[in-house]
Amino acid sequence: RSSTRSSTGTGSGASSGDKPDLNAIMADTITHDLFVQHLQMEFNMESYLFLVACDRLKEEYGSDGWAMAPLTEVITIYEQFLKMGSAFEVNVSSSERRRVERAIKDAESALPPNTNRASYALEEGQRESSDSAQQAYRQIPCACLDRVHTEVFSLIENDVLPRFLKSPVWTAYQHKVTAKRTFSSAAYERIAQFRRNLSSRFASRSMSDVGSSSSQRGGMKSPRGNNGRSLSSTDEMQSGADNHEIELGSIYGKQ
Repeated sequence: RSSTRSSTGTGSGASSGDKPDLNAIMADTITHDLFVQHLQMEFNMESYLFLVACDRLKEEYGSDGWAMAPLTEVITIYEQFLKMGSAFEVNVSSSERRRVERAIKDAESALPPNTNRASYALEEGQRESSDSAQQAYRQIPCACLDRVHTEVFSLIENDVLPRFLKSPVWTAYQHKVTAKRTFSSAAYERIAQFRRNLSSRFASRSMSDVGSSSSQRGGMKSPRGNNGRSLSSTDEMQSGADNHEIELGSIYGKQ
């Protein structure tokens, strides 16, 4: 799964209050999947797929201004998402569409790498054959898609995301998260209270044992367990730990 993050955003994935931005939605696995389902319901998957294609291109070839990608891969993205009448045509401005088209034409007209300009002056038919043979080696800056990527990203964040945050799917998810947080807080408080009670119980028992040993000397038998063996302080602590586990089970069982 690609991050589909805005090339102009902070990239931190931080949310603002109760309304997260698109970066935060796409960074989390659960909310990402919910948002993709929403895009499918709105028949707007082409915008998301375009962002994913652009991000994968940069992940593979680099995101800095000097990074170069194979021309064939950029042409594939253009023909799938930007070309007029394409199967997954995205809603972008005509100026940005023409800018990408010019970048592709400039890369196509440039000499293939390691090509001697004199040897490239061939007959037209020979040059066409040479061009197709060298097509795989032509490159184009990855940044040629940056502005159109930002335009599509902003369109999703400003138009689609607000509707998603008002949808029943997001509301149900928020209720589930809130309920989970409430349960965790209540369970933690019960466990903390039980530990305080347990500490007080052992402290009281220790003081009682000290008083008994000082008032009674000799002849006093040590308490014994079910197997007839004398119970040491270690046994008592283990018994307390067992009771601790039993009571913790009852705490979670009450939720």
